[in-house]
Amino acid sequence: MVADYFRTMPLFTARLLLGSWLLAVVVFLGMPFYAPPVNEWAAYHGNYGNLGPSCTLSIYTPGVECHNGDNLTALALAANRTTVCDCMQGVFSETICPIKQPFTVSGYIASAPANGLVWAVSIVPLMSMLWHAEYVEVMYNPSSTFLREVMFWTLVLGIASYNMLSVKANCSFHGDHMFWIGLVLIPSITIHWLIVAYFIAAGGGKTKHWVLVIVLLLCLVGLSGAREFVDRNFTCKECRWCCTYGYWFFESQVLVLVLGMPTAMVWIGGVPLPMPKEMKESLLNAREDH
Repeated sequence: MVADYFRTMPLFTARLLLGSWLLAVVVFLGMPFYAPPVNEWAAYHGNYGNLGPSCTLSIYTPGVECHNGDNLTALALAANRTTVCDCMQGVFSETICPIKQPFTVSGYIASAPANGLVWAVSIVPLMSMLWHAEYVEVMYNPSSTFLREVMFWTLVLGIASYNMLSVKANCSFHGDHMFWIGLVLIPSITIHWLIVAYFIAAGGGKTKHWVLVIVLLLCLVGLSGAREFVDRNFTCKECRWCCTYGYWFFESQVLVLVLGMPTAMVWIGGVPLPMPKEMKESLLNAREDH
């Protein structure tokens, strides 16, 4: 499988796809580890663009408290400060404890610098989804024009909604943020990949290719369901970890899986991405001859 892959794809592209995804893994799964020291250094020691401390919400503000039951005042004073990061402040928002809600990926990336970091590691995985959609359409030439359009536009909507999650930060536009997640991003990506699996199977493609798509989708459904189960069935007293890192854990796993799907198609499914020029031209020319 790996040998076949290297015959059809330059080594540089192979490394680009895998390396970009691994970088996304580090960024999303490492947030609770690198965000606190970076935030403390940048937001409270005058290093945030030479603008001085960027977090200005007083710890004595009514209603500002740790979601998991920790004492916010004690934690802040122990860190020698009397302010915390409000919505979209700091580099990764507030990291001393989860304020008002558990830590989430959306919460970590609410600021402009964190948004830039996430987009930097997401651009190649998102672009490779377009490569994969093109490969499926050219390779299997689906007969249904309607489904081909749905496959294309659901991917466009999925990528656009991924962008809107950054525009509409959860802490300040919670309703809009959840709309883009629940009613646009999740349905669009799910429908896109289901149609992709159908096209591959109906077109006589490799079984491991379309089965891999289904397996990854099932993993995404399982992780999303696990997050809802934990959220609805455990209180902070019963599971302090759930009220601290539960949301982040499941969200980061889902994002890593979604962004890793094209890379999995390459390294496990044996799909060359982007489709080699000679292969593409040969298939299109043969289609025109018929």
